[in-house]
Amino acid sequence: MSSEESKKKRHSRQRTCQAYPLPVRMAAVRDYLSGMSRLEVARKYSIADMTNISHWKRKFAGVVEFKTSQDMIKRRTSRSLQTESESELSQRIKELERSLSLCQKALASKEKELKRANLHIQINETLIDLAEENFGLDIRKNFDTK
Repeated sequence: MSSEESKKKRHSRQRTCQAYPLPVRMAAVRDYLSGMSRLEVARKYSIADMTNISHWKRKFAGVVEFKTSQDMIKRRTSRSLQTESESELSQRIKELERSLSLCQKALASKEKELKRANLHIQINETLIDLAEENFGLDIRKNFDTK
């Protein structure tokens, strides 16, 4: 291989990186840092080799705009973790509310049964009182007679 051929190869490699204008490369890196996959970014910007995106990311790592993008990713990740814990808590709250609702229904049912039982007792006592008055019978038990 002659020196001219090797120069052409090196020059062609450089040309492939230069084939994408700076705004396109920066936009691709911005989208990649915002959470899109390399494949999605490559498709969006018609980038033939997805590894270019990683190279551009390293190249533009010192740019202030991308540092803030990386900070935004960290914040979004921490927010998603908070959101997961919040969703777990809200799910637990819903479970407890359902349990409370079931307990309240059971309590209302027991209170209804208690009212019926008390009413039944009152009816029986009234019947005993009427029988004692009308027929002169001593129906109630005397526990102190020994």
